[in-house]
Parts: sequence; structure tokens; C-alpha cells
Amino acid sequence: MKSRVRAWVLVLFAVVAAAAAGFAASWVNARERAADLAHAAAAKSPPGAAQDEPGYATAEAVSVHFDDPHAPSLPAEMAALGAARFHNQAGHPELALQQLERLRSRYPTGALRSERTAELAIAQCALGKRDEAGQTLADLARLAAPAELVSRVKTACDHATTPAR
Repeated sequence: MKSRVRAWVLVLFAVVAAAAAGFAASWVNARERAADLAHAAAAKSPPGAAQDEPGYATAEAVSVHFDDPHAPSLPAEMAALGAARFHNQAGHPELALQQLERLRSRYPTGALRSERTAELAIAQCALGKRDEAGQTLADLARLAAPAELVSRVKTACDHATTPAR
């Protein structure tokens, strides 16, 4: 009897482990897809853009479109957030704001709301909108965001307002 119970426990454990591995794989695939999208878009230039402007990508090239209403929200949120982060890091915060607004309207209470709010504050700082960024940072604190995330936003905002030497 004990061996049967032990066998069933092992089978149950294997099923749970396989399910967890499948979830982890889909999570990783979504992150890789967002990174691939950002890298592919970096190679594209908008019409009329200077060819010597590396890393410039159009909003259409990097932005994630929410065409499938039946798609799970987490992979779509991750891809859209990755696109917004790409725009911020590439020095195009206005494009990041567009992407973040689409993300907010589609998933107002999404799983990555804190991360979305942090990217919004970073984009606002990069555009010189210090008052709006301060309000967004207060919103981030109300969301009980991790201290590392708040620190990243503050550091990015400090660098955005500090003149290069």
C-alpha cells in the first residue's frame, strides 16, 4: 500500500513539475520575444531619418499591438513593457509614453502595473516633466513597488536632469 501511495505522489510531483516548467518556458519565451522584437526594430529606420542615427526605431516597428483579445495578458504585458523600455533606453521617451498609454488602457490593473508606472516616470523625467514624474513616483509608492524599482526610477531621473560632463 505504501509503495502505491509513494508511486502516486511521485506521479503527482512529476505532473506539477512539468506544469511549472511549461509556465516558466512560456514566461521566458515572452521575454525573449520582446527582446527579439526590440532588436529587430533597432535595425529599422523611419522614412526620412538620418541613416547614421543608430538604434532609432519607429513606434510601429517596436510597439506591441493588442490584436488578440483572447491572448493571456502577462506575455502581452511583458512584450509591451519591453518595447517601452527599449524606447526609453534608446532615447525616445515620447515613443515610450505612447506604448505605455496603450498598455495602461488595455491592462489598467495588469500584473506589471508597478513596472509600467516606473517606466512612465522614467519617460517623464527624460522629457523634463519633473512635476508629472514626481506624481508618478508617488503613485509607484502607493502600489507598494519594490525598493529596487523605486531606486532605479530615482537614479534614472537624477541622470536625466544632470548635465553630461
